[in-house]
Amino acid sequence: MSTEHDVQARYTVDEAVDMLRSFAVVDLSQTLEEGIPFHQEHSRYFHMLWESYYHGDMAVDYQIIMNEHSGTHVDATAHFMRDGHPQHIWIDEVDPSRIVGRAAVINVESAVRNGEYGVDVVAEFEQSNGTIREGDIMLFHTGWSRKWGVRPDHKEYTKGYPGPNHDLIGWMKERNLRAIGSDTLAFDTEPPGQYHSHWELLAEGVHIIENLKNLELLPPFVLFVALPLKIKGGSASPIRAVAYVPPGH
Repeated sequence: MSTEHDVQARYTVDEAVDMLRSFAVVDLSQTLEEGIPFHQEHSRYFHMLWESYYHGDMAVDYQIIMNEHSGTHVDATAHFMRDGHPQHIWIDEVDPSRIVGRAAVINVESAVRNGEYGVDVVAEFEQSNGTIREGDIMLFHTGWSRKWGVRPDHKEYTKGYPGPNHDLIGWMKERNLRAIGSDTLAFDTEPPGQYHSHWELLAEGVHIIENLKNLELLPPFVLFVALPLKIKGGSASPIRAVAYVPPGH
């Protein structure tokens, strides 16, 4: 027999499902396919036929060989934080709720100066849309995803992408965010080797999401959901990132 608590819980779940069904779902992930852009320090993505009913087998399936940082992905904090650091946490140890929550979507496309955007974009955003709270996620729309392409059209995406400056990195550390992300190959500025965001934000437990797309389709605040694969000892994982957009936006 159902208890009063069971009935209340069911109605709460039903209400949540009904609300989410009224939201639009926007796909924020790049498609994984051979020839996609990859960081110069990482390996390529391969998708190879394993068996096929076109060749006499019962079914079709493929073998995937890929870097953990292929396509749209989230970094574990142990990607940079070594043994003994409190944030030496692999991707299978990450609490999934760290990459689910309210996300502020900030358009910085016109604010990039010398390859960087600064803390002024936050002040402008909050003045128009409200405060970014502790525990939020921040997503930066730079417009770089328009350069995404498959070989031989992949190189433009991998060079010269923008990132946050030191002041903005410091602001994000102080705000105690869950995660940050952008529509670029890496969250740090190009050229490679300058990983200030990774060192400083991962050290604070802030997960970094890279290679997002469709951020230009989103309102200022969305419900962001991105779940990593549970890879034992993984430094990162590909994700299927989506945004739930309220009706009327």
